[in-house]
Amino acid sequence: MESSFARKIVITFISKILLGVILLYCFGFSESYTGGRLMAAFFTSVSAVCVTGLTILDVSADFNLFGQAVLLFLVQIGGLGFLLVSNWIILYLRRRLSFNRTLISQDIMGSFLTIPVSSVLKRTILFTFSTELIGALVLYMRFIHQFSAPRAAWLAVFHSVSAFCNAGFSLFKEGFVSYSGDVVVNLTLVILIVLGGIGFVVVVDMMGWLKAFTKGSKRLLSYHSRVVIITTFILILSGFVF
Repeated sequence: MESSFARKIVITFISKILLGVILLYCFGFSESYTGGRLMAAFFTSVSAVCVTGLTILDVSADFNLFGQAVLLFLVQIGGLGFLLVSNWIILYLRRRLSFNRTLISQDIMGSFLTIPVSSVLKRTILFTFSTELIGALVLYMRFIHQFSAPRAAWLAVFHSVSAFCNAGFSLFKEGFVSYSGDVVVNLTLVILIVLGGIGFVVVVDMMGWLKAFTKGSKRLLSYHSRVVIITTFILILSGFVF
């Protein structure tokens, strides 16, 4: 069963990349692009599915609107894929634990281990799209002052998804250099990046802790959440200081 599931993950992963290559190569490039399409499509598809953000092209100029949409789709399924697979692995291991080990694991992972598998996956998807939608709305309210409504909406959606999935792709030729002093844009992107980075499990645990705190009751964060939050804080703070 484990090997069968592993094969499905590998096959799905490769299929996403190949689908991206075909769509980008056949329909994604702008008329002004004159470079090698096959290698560019392959590199971009791999980078998008693996949500690395590396690119050998100017996304805004070398891809047409369809190509940009394909790129965003690959980023989204790549980011969701990592979230869903990691959550599935945790839940799969939960079913194989003895009663005593389950109690220990609940101390490590929190109430997450008691939630039905189907519910966790649905909540993960809902959390992803809801967060990206809120981020897109905030960015739209900022971009609408500079661009037409359709353009502002597309820029908002693209960069919200790209930030949440930690992909790093941008439709601006120089990234967000021109927004270096814009508090709204910077904070929105930072929040999206952090929420996407720490993941659904930690966010749910933090919300439960905050709800208990507001009611005056005590509720400890799981060991997993504490490790993720502390590590994230240390990495961000040390990077900022250095």
